[in-house]
Amino acid sequence: MRCQLIRTSTGTAIVCGPLPRAKPTACWECWRPGVFQCDGPVGTGTCDRYLCLHHRCRAEAGVDYCRECDPSLRLP
Repeated sequence: MRCQLIRTSTGTAIVCGPLPRAKPTACWECWRPGVFQCDGPVGTGTCDRYLCLHHRCRAEAGVDYCRECDPSLRLP
């Protein structure tokens, strides 16, 4: 549990609660910072795996794929 000091115009308060969950933003292959997300179709949405610059497969401007979703790497 984490406590935080909050100052307002009427005084100071201490608020305690659980830590917010960190968003997993590491590259799914190497754990470097993931700055891109996979745009490969999965069900009714997209894959959304985080990818670093090294592991991103870029199809066109603004469209990135992981190795599993990249259509150019799929076997016929």
